[in-house]
Amino acid sequence: MAEFLCLCAILFITAIKSPKQTTVFASILIAMVIPVGLSTIPRAISLYEYQKTIKKNQEGLFAYFREHPDNLYLLDVYSAVYRTEYAIKDYDDSYENYLTLGGWVSAHPIVDEKLASHGFANIKDAITTGDNVYVVLHESKGMTKEELEAYYPEISFLLQTTISLPEDTFYVYQGKTEWVAS
Repeated sequence: MAEFLCLCAILFITAIKSPKQTTVFASILIAMVIPVGLSTIPRAISLYEYQKTIKKNQEGLFAYFREHPDNLYLLDVYSAVYRTEYAIKDYDDSYENYLTLGGWVSAHPIVDEKLASHGFANIKDAITTGDNVYVVLHESKGMTKEELEAYYPEISFLLQTTISLPEDTFYVYQGKTEWVAS
């Protein structure tokens, strides 16, 4: 891309010296830009189709969360990186029963506020003492169970269910420091 811009700058500087060179410059620029522009159209269409699929899966995941309002879901941020639509639309800030965790998000004050509203001191406390607290992973896109257990070596995570959507499967784990046979 840098080479392309340098070439355009050289052609532009040369073109301003004579009208004939301006015509040549415009022709070369058009010949270079049209193929580049046309080559991006299929990629843009593909990206749009992918985003539509992601939106359907996102809606399915959050519908599952709404069907279980008494649970608190801790969603790996890397499993949910497609949740950027809130940046471009009005956001409904009514209560939600999930938190997106990972990266800088875990240190955000709203995480502490939401955990405190459920009676938990921190994320680890929520995972180990909450009877209805679950960690949700999308293992092909985000954190795996093995990585989760490496991060919390003192906690054992058991798969409770899977959320199967048209193009995605999310894994719902519950963690405890000690599992009691029931």
